[in-house]
Amino acid sequence: MSTAPTSIAHFRLTAPLGAGGMGEVWRATDTKLNREVAIKLLPAAMAGDAMRMARFAREAQLLAGLNHPNIAAVYGVEERALVMELVEGPTLAERILQGPIPLDELLPIAQQIADGLEFAHEHGVIHRDLKPANIKLSLDDRVKILDFGLAKALSTDSSTDLSDAPTLTTPATLVGTILGTAAYMAPEQAKGKPVDKRADIWAFGAVVWEMATGERLFAGETISETLAAVLKETPDWNRAPAPLRPLLRRCLEKNPKLRLRDIGDTMALVAQSQPDATAPARTRRSPLAAWIVAAVALAVAAVFAWLALARHPAPAASAVAFTVAPPADANFDNGIAALSPDGRRLVFGAAPNQMSQLFLRPLDSVTVSPLAGTQAAGSVDGSGWSSLFWSPDGNSVAYFAHGELMRLDLNGGTPTALAPVPNDVGGSWSPRGVILYCPATTGPIFRISASGGSRRPATVVDVKAGETGDVMPWFLPDGNHFLFMATTTQGSRLKVGSLDSPRVVSLGMADSNAVYDSGSLIFERSGALVAQPFDARTLAFAGQPQTLAGAITTESVTPHAFFGAAHGTLFYQLGSGGPAQLAIFDRSGHQLQTLAAAATFGDLELSPNGQQLADVQPDSGLWIYDLTRNARTLLDPSAKSTAAAWNPANGQIVYIRRNRERFELVERRPDSVSPPTVLYSASIPFVPFSIGRDGRLALLGQAGDNVLVLPLQGAGKPYIWMGSSPAARIHSTGVVRDLQFSPDGRWVVYMSDRQVYLTQFPGPGARYQVSLAGGHQPRWSADGKTIYFLAPQPRLMAVPVRLQANAATLGSPKALFGPLNAYGSGYSYAVSSDGGRIIGLLNSGSAAPITVITHWTSLLRH
Repeated sequence: MSTAPTSIAHFRLTAPLGAGGMGEVWRATDTKLNREVAIKLLPAAMAGDAMRMARFAREAQLLAGLNHPNIAAVYGVEERALVMELVEGPTLAERILQGPIPLDELLPIAQQIADGLEFAHEHGVIHRDLKPANIKLSLDDRVKILDFGLAKALSTDSSTDLSDAPTLTTPATLVGTILGTAAYMAPEQAKGKPVDKRADIWAFGAVVWEMATGERLFAGETISETLAAVLKETPDWNRAPAPLRPLLRRCLEKNPKLRLRDIGDTMALVAQSQPDATAPARTRRSPLAAWIVAAVALAVAAVFAWLALARHPAPAASAVAFTVAPPADANFDNGIAALSPDGRRLVFGAAPNQMSQLFLRPLDSVTVSPLAGTQAAGSVDGSGWSSLFWSPDGNSVAYFAHGELMRLDLNGGTPTALAPVPNDVGGSWSPRGVILYCPATTGPIFRISASGGSRRPATVVDVKAGETGDVMPWFLPDGNHFLFMATTTQGSRLKVGSLDSPRVVSLGMADSNAVYDSGSLIFERSGALVAQPFDARTLAFAGQPQTLAGAITTESVTPHAFFGAAHGTLFYQLGSGGPAQLAIFDRSGHQLQTLAAAATFGDLELSPNGQQLADVQPDSGLWIYDLTRNARTLLDPSAKSTAAAWNPANGQIVYIRRNRERFELVERRPDSVSPPTVLYSASIPFVPFSIGRDGRLALLGQAGDNVLVLPLQGAGKPYIWMGSSPAARIHSTGVVRDLQFSPDGRWVVYMSDRQVYLTQFPGPGARYQVSLAGGHQPRWSADGKTIYFLAPQPRLMAVPVRLQANAATLGSPKALFGPLNAYGSGYSYAVSSDGGRIIGLLNSGSAAPITVITHWTSLLRH
């Protein structure tokens, strides 16, 4: 250990505690508070790097907010030192040296590790270097995780690669530390790919394995050999205790898309691994009694086996897989597809000539036929997500188009409108002649007769449980009970409702919508399509899930995964699986520059000076892109909204964060570590859309389809400006979103009923339709003379506009270029102040074909 200073600031160093790739650790006394602390002295090479130290200081401030009993606290930063909680006791690595840890001692340790990881993940922090040496067993039997997030804090840049574990780049004298880190790396981390919290779940599995067996799971004499073992070797599961094998298999899945996504799931598996302490004691039986019991058991088993086969007969044929391609010169309209109840016909949406339409494909034929009258079926706002479902008798289909729920009888009828649907999020048709549908992402599911008429709610949103809307219904075989998703700001819950009863059964948190077929629920989990046995009578799961396919196409906001099943036939569409890529284009669509890649993108908002791009994502927080350096930084992991806005008056970014049961509108500088300023707080969700050029007013979208005007200066109170509320100054019957102030603040452009409109502010005044054949995501040019928006498929459009005191003159929409990659949440493009540069997502080409599998149940392990 090198010579250290005797004191740093008001901390007096008293004794060395250890050394590693991230520096030396000393016991120290805080002379101000008179307490013992741990001081980590950073290596001189790191301390001399001003950029790295600045980044380290920002990360350390984030880590200081992790206040949890199983995480060693970070108190602050002084010079080149990190001040931390002093944890007395051995490390987990030292405990493992004594041999395998018994299950009754191992499980409480694993539980506490998982608790600490879950808390950090919920606050947007990933450890990246979890290993036994970074886990302390305190003298009061409490687990403390050390060095949380320091791998990222001390890395050379903001990327997530091998440098995120700095011990990999330390001198050869620390070979033991190097191998220790490499042995716990997830495969994607070892490959230098971007990582998320699933890398911690892998490391958690490796740590649990080592506790249970007393041996490191992956080992080698060199770093290369260790990493090769991580990438290629398959664990011998028989070496691990049987109760832990389900947990270890789920954590140590090499494909991160198939691995557990949330550490909370591992906690449930840990709990399930506990021995049954309430099981009755075994009693001795005579051999004859044992033989009789066995015979009775065999007879009962035979009866139950016969009943099971009678209820769910074995597949008569093996699975056959094939693909369905879209019609010539067309792409699939993702998410618009459904199988007929007999599993023999597929209706899907495709977009020839830039216009969505429905097509019918019998699965025993290669003939694809357009369904007359269904042009513009589905989502015309460019998001590509909508709904299509069959009648139980297979003679009709229902779909959404032109802001209406439509019904088409396949015997030669014409489409008829059943109900207005501003923003559909799923539907289903019961044999009882009832249709369930969702007219918005917030609020309840509605029911209506299949022949039309009045509607009424079929569900009640559980606001007290933090739920905001019920979506994606699917009727179970009895035609009374139905599956649906209850969305919350923290995820979605899968539930079962009933047409005849208010009783609701919760099936737990879920990643996507679910369908029922052949005795199983099929749904997406961690990117993979899985099937889990489900008893439709008791409304309970009856077995463990099994994977059917990986990396299917999903949309996180709804939530909606592109798959379906009926009568033993399954279909799905595979996603690209790779990160999305931002790029800068000119007005003709020529690519000028490639920007940073990311797994997902949220709302893209360009700063007033054109040098920074804000990207707010509900899963990971608020990101800032420095366009001059092509660098991406996480500014605030607590941001929970899917929209943000820049304040043109001061150049600060405005967004939403969750504070307990409140939603806060906050403002902060994009290049500062100073705390954000709270501008407004409410108990129900809302999103910021636009702020006037003078910074005085903000337009907010509120749950319940209202638009608020919020004064940002003085003591003014928000008021409802547009919406269905009687208090609204401007009334609208449809969902309104994507609102933007004109540069002079006297006009507002917005999307409603899948079209772009222009109206005066504050109004009321005339309303002008900007788009002609559907559009969304409207934006203004800096001079107020052009309105941009995305048309279907989606193409970037430009409309010249001349604004007068009380009137506006609009020109014809002109297509600039496309298709662009677009999504349904927030803005997927931004325009520079001079209108010469457009920032958007690179087009990945046409969507993958639809995969169809007949007799899919033969794929299951029995």
